Amino acid sequence: MAFADKHKPCGQQRRDAKALLKAVREGDAAAIERAKKVLHHYDSSRFSLMTAQFVVAREAGFKSWGEMLAEKGGNEQIAGLYKALKE
Repeated sequence: MAFADKHKPCGQQRRDAKALLKAVREGDAAAIERAKKVLHHYDSSRFSLMTAQFVVAREAGFKSWGEMLAEKGGNEQIAGLYKALKE
């Protein structure tokens, strides 16, 4: 599984997050290690799509999934909300 890349399109980042979630749920050691590198308190029972998105965003150099979407323009509603909250 490829690590997140800041230059990948948002659609690919979404697919990467879903793939990471699936791999973690299946007990894939490499995926779990990826999650542990980003998360301070890893808990497999609480690993959700939102958590996987956070991991992917952090690996790509962003503070959050919302920040990544705001910068890349992946979702206009989320990007607008994130920008409004930052002001």
